[in-house]
Amino acid sequence: MRGQSAELSWHGAVTGLSKAARRSQPRLSRLPQAERDRIGIEFHRARSTKGLSQRTLADHIGVTPAAISAVENGRIGMSLDRLTKAADLLGVDLPQLIQAGSSGPPGDHGLYPRTAGTDDVDWRAFPTPRLDAPLQGALSAFLDLGYHGATVRDIAARAGLSVPGLYHYYPNKHALLVELLRMTMDDIITRCRAARAEGTRTAERFAFLVECLALFHIHRRQFGLIAFSEMRSLGPEAHKRHLEDRRLVQDMVLDEVDRGRLEKVFLTPKPHEAARAVVATCMAIPQWFSEDGSSTAEEVAKQHVEIAFDIVRCPIRRRPNLEKRHSR
Repeated sequence: MRGQSAELSWHGAVTGLSKAARRSQPRLSRLPQAERDRIGIEFHRARSTKGLSQRTLADHIGVTPAAISAVENGRIGMSLDRLTKAADLLGVDLPQLIQAGSSGPPGDHGLYPRTAGTDDVDWRAFPTPRLDAPLQGALSAFLDLGYHGATVRDIAARAGLSVPGLYHYYPNKHALLVELLRMTMDDIITRCRAARAEGTRTAERFAFLVECLALFHIHRRQFGLIAFSEMRSLGPEAHKRHLEDRRLVQDMVLDEVDRGRLEKVFLTPKPHEAARAVVATCMAIPQWFSEDGSSTAEEVAKQHVEIAFDIVRCPIRRRPNLEKRHSR
């Protein structure tokens, strides 16, 4: 699980502990917000599968229905003791419920989880995403109608589900948007880390990062468009997390630009502005790229690497041989 530490060792907490010991374990609220969002979704699915109302579950574990609703929306935590009771009632193994908050193995739905190791990531390969029906319906509706224009009924129809059937998987429309953007940012961050790790010199790492960003915004342009246009539709906490993820990508590029200036590989006098311009140029690709255009995805990516080198003022003689590295 992302951000896991010794104090978040849930597996050992589940078995062999007294009630007092379980109460002393970390609360769900101490997990990263993205994990709580995913756990809330899985919690909601398990409850709906059992046909239990929030009040019935709340009465069983000794909390209010509002607390159940809040947990399913990723807003507050719950003690491990009560979460164990809920899992028992739902017939769900608690480690399985907790682990539902972390993504599966690399590429299990076509997008990489943030937990994937760099050695497991082929950042130039983009298999067709295999989203579940609600997410596919939401992606289609958000692209065509916008987040605010799309209704739950629109999403359900595109997913081939009834409205109650959609609520079986996700508690509300916002949860669908949060999940789409979480998957998008996990995928791009993981790919960027792998691309950066492949480089052995500053200019090469910079080139790989730019190539990765360009390829992502070509092959995953639907996700890129949603992330760009619907970021403003996120709730305050989700919006904050999304901005943090975007800054993480930005900082990877900025780190290489700063290093390049120290090594006198890049001569730009304004590294922050240059790094922002490089990232923004790649993020704009989904707004104009067409598969029917005159350039392939790989050609466009290569062009953006050269544009990025121009932005950071990298002398031609200091640039890596792009053709050679593609033939490796």
